[in-house]
Amino acid sequence: MKNAILFFIFIGICFSSFATTYYSQGSASPNSLSNWNSNRLGGGSVPASFVNAADEFVIQNTHTLYTTGIWTVGSATSIIRIESGGVLYASYTVFLTGTFELQNGGIYYHDNTGPVSPGSGTSIFGGV
Repeated sequence: MKNAILFFIFIGICFSSFATTYYSQGSASPNSLSNWNSNRLGGGSVPASFVNAADEFVIQNTHTLYTTGIWTVGSATSIIRIESGGVLYASYTVFLTGTFELQNGGIYYHDNTGPVSPGSGTSIFGGV
């Protein structure tokens, strides 16, 4: 039993050490990697991909992001979070495998004709 607990603690540390939180860098397109940074105010790192396990993408207060193409965020442990005062305007399909978190005061506009499905990775509503 003690070994099993240590194993799960080790796995949690390993996964958390690879996860990065990226913050929107203004009112821009969310599907462009250059519009994200690991520091709220910039100066950190830009994501290499939107599909790394456990990465979080946070749309900050006062930022309005408009999709300019299909945006795929994909891993069961990934998160799209819209903070209070942040806006995501999806005029293109957002494919999400992971968690969609809309905080109190955050706004999501679904303005595309892409399919809406609860299946993982099929639309933003396929997230948790």
